[in-house]
Formats: sequence, structure tokens, C-alpha cells
Amino acid sequence: MSRDIEFDNEWQALLKEIKLQLHKQNVLEDKLLQMKSNFGAVRGKFDIFKNRVLILISNQHVQEIFQNELLLQIYSHLYEIIHYQTVIVLVIQQINTTELELQQKYQIDRIIKKYEEKLNLSNIFSLSLPKINYLDVDQEQISKLKSFTCVTEENIETLSQYKQYTQDVDQKAFKGFLMYDLKKQYFLMLIRKGFNSDKAWVEERSRIEKFILSRQRQQSSILSMSTSFAQYLIQYDSQTKFYFILLSNNLIPNSPQYELLQRIRGFISSESNFQKQRKNEIESQYQYVVSDIIDAQERIYMKSKYRQLNPSIATIFQQQIKIYDMKKQKQELSLQQF
Repeated sequence: MSRDIEFDNEWQALLKEIKLQLHKQNVLEDKLLQMKSNFGAVRGKFDIFKNRVLILISNQHVQEIFQNELLLQIYSHLYEIIHYQTVIVLVIQQINTTELELQQKYQIDRIIKKYEEKLNLSNIFSLSLPKINYLDVDQEQISKLKSFTCVTEENIETLSQYKQYTQDVDQKAFKGFLMYDLKKQYFLMLIRKGFNSDKAWVEERSRIEKFILSRQRQQSSILSMSTSFAQYLIQYDSQTKFYFILLSNNLIPNSPQYELLQRIRGFISSESNFQKQRKNEIESQYQYVVSDIIDAQERIYMKSKYRQLNPSIATIFQQQIKIYDMKKQKQELSLQQF
């Protein structure tokens, strides 16, 4: 996908350099590609499902966190496609292309544009407008703000919804994953998404173990428990003889938790001789992929939740841009008069 790139000799040289760096940086092992070029910052994310690297070229000034976020959005979008893992190579006008390109190129371009607009809006608000938090002001202040910013009760309610959405993002929908070996009685495959490995987690892990041991004779293969730390969905897998444990935000419904847990189980349980592998072998082989599955599933969940929000958030953005334009025009007139 080309956006402001000419397919000339310099572009061909960049492609050769990217191929070289893929080997030099051992992307298949480290799962990440990073390099600078005349076209911009190049960042790649290894996709283990298709054994390929998704490569993004960004303006040199774009921070790494935003490059990562956009790559993850694209990865999550591809992850949702049912036929993504069975893409057929077609030959059209003697140029090798894929069904994925034919069907999804437009959609991926939309994802990039939408994210780009989001960054541009963030820059406008942070650099050019006074910082106003509509959600932390009292009614008298809100009345004053309405006369200056055209904010309505409906928009304020929408902003409250948006604040709740962003809080959920900050807290992480899915906080982590780990497995428990009942026979050897130890944990493995700890993936942390929404917490640090500290004393609180050590105590929490002890609670999980006691909970599992106290219920191991129950016929139900699915267990659940909830604490102030997180809510847990626990499932015993008879094939691997491990308990699979998903940690989620306390606000997340059961259905998306169950769906994610089944995706992880489906991926890991497909492997044979799992019990014969050592702890470090299991973690080195599966931890990165499971982490990616969690990220992708969280993106899917948060996207579906975001669709439920009132679309008037976009209206607020438009109003803010109008205010910015008016202030800019006044400044220009003042300078002309001076």
C-alpha cells in the first residue's frame, strides 16, 4: 500500500534493505523489526499464524507507541477475518497478488486513515486548545462552558461514556493469562497485561491455587472466581492436563472471556506431547503468540463496545475544530492589524 511513496529505484533499494534487516535483526525470533529510512521509520510485527511480517512505514516524527498501536489494529483486523489463514495466491495480469489484498486492502487503508485522523485531532487539541475537562466540572461551570464551546447535555453525557470507555482501555479488558499444572502443582505461562508482578499478585496467585485444589473433584470443567484484583475464568483441559486461567477486568461480561479462553485453548491444545515439554520450552514457544491472541481479542472486544457509544463524539470533535479555526482567524486578523 502506497501513501506518498514513489515506486522508484530508491523504493526498490529500501525493499532490499528491509529484507536484509529481517535476517540481521532475527525477526522470526525477536518478533520485531525496527529501522530508519529516507521514507520514514520502518516497523514490522511478526505474524506467526501466516509466517509473515506486517510492515508499517511512518513519518520519522511518529512515536513508537503510535506505530505499535496502529500495527496492532491492523493485526487485529486481519485476525478477525475467517479466511485469513487460508489465503489463496492468484495471478492477475502476471502480478502475484492475494485474496487478502483484493478483499482487505481498502479496509486496511481505512484503518490507517482513521488512526491518522485520531492522531491529528489529538495534536490539534493538545497543542492549540486550552485543556478543558468537561467531566470534572460542576453544573455552573458547565453552563458557562456551553456559551463558549457549544457543548450540550447530550454531548456531556457522551463524553462521560467516552471517559468510561477510555478508563476500560487503561485498565485493560483482559489483564493476563497463566496455566496451572495440577500434577506438579506449579504455575507457568504468566502473561501480564494489566498489572505488575508484585506482592499483591503473589497473594492472588496463592488464592487461585487454593481455589483450584479445593474444587478439583468437581465435575464441572469451568470454574470462576472474582476478587477485587480481577475476575478469573478457569478451565481444565484434559488433553494437556493443565488448568487454563484467564484474568479479566471486573467489568467484562462472561461471553468475551469464554471466547478468548477457547481461542487460547484451541491454539495450545492442538500441540501433542505437551506434558513432555519443559516449562521454559513451553513459555518460549507459546507465550508470545498467546500474548498476541489476547491483544487481538481485546481489540475486537473494545471495538465492538466502542460502536455502542453515541456517535455524537465526532460532533464534539468537529465543534472543537471550529473553535480552533475561529481562534486562529482572530489571531491572523490581529497580526494583520498590527
